[in-house]
Amino acid sequence: MKIDFVQLESKAFLTDIDFGKMSAAERGVYCTLIFYLYCNDGKCEIDPPALSRLCNCKNREFGKIWEKIAKKFQTRNGVIKHKRVTRELRRAKKFRQAKRRAGLSGAKKRWQKDDIADSNAIAQKRKGNVIEKERYLVFEYV
Repeated sequence: MKIDFVQLESKAFLTDIDFGKMSAAERGVYCTLIFYLYCNDGKCEIDPPALSRLCNCKNREFGKIWEKIAKKFQTRNGVIKHKRVTRELRRAKKFRQAKRRAGLSGAKKRWQKDDIADSNAIAQKRKGNVIEKERYLVFEYV
C-alpha cells in the first residue's frame, strides 16, 4: 500500500535541539533525506554519490554534512531509516486501512439491505408508463 500523504509536524523540526543547531546546508540535506524517505517507504540505500545528487550538493560537501547529521538516522545493512518517518508511515497506513475497512463495512451494510427478493420488488414498483416528451423521459408510477 503506497502512502501519498503523511502529517508533517513543523513543531517536531523546530523543537528539535539538534535541528536548531544545524546550518542551512545541513537542514537542507536533512529535510531532503527525510522527504525522500517518506516517498520511498521509509528506507533508502546508503549511496553517498546518489544521495549527494539527490540533495543537490557535491560529494565532499555531502560527506561533511552526513558526518554531522548521520546520528539522526538509523543505518543498518547499507540502508538508511529514520525513527519518526517509520512511525508516521506506520500510523498513516493504519489510518488508511481503518478508513478502508469503514468504507467497505458501510458499503456492505448498504448493499446487504437490497437482497435479490427486495431488488425484484423494487424493479416491479418502478415499472410504469413511459411517455417521451421533447427528448426527456417521464415516468408515471401506477
